[in-house]
Amino acid sequence: MPLENFYEEMLKYNKNMDSNPDYVKIYQYSERDTMNIIDELYGIVNNGTITLLSTSFFSLLIELTNLTNEEDTKKNGNKYDIVSLK
Repeated sequence: MPLENFYEEMLKYNKNMDSNPDYVKIYQYSERDTMNIIDELYGIVNNGTITLLSTSFFSLLIELTNLTNEEDTKKNGNKYDIVSLK
């Protein structure tokens, strides 16, 4: 079941990348009022604080991979999570 969900998120991401760029866009938390939220909302939490938002889980997964690979993250021990907000 988890792999099926992952595949479904990947398909939604690929479908919307060109046709609906707002779906895959990642917003800073301070930009939350400018978002067009329909059904889903996810956030990246850094040490208990929401920092980034998107309606695409897969976009945030890609961003999370980049964040956890940064050198300052490894040195400072930042802990990132993706949470469902809606």
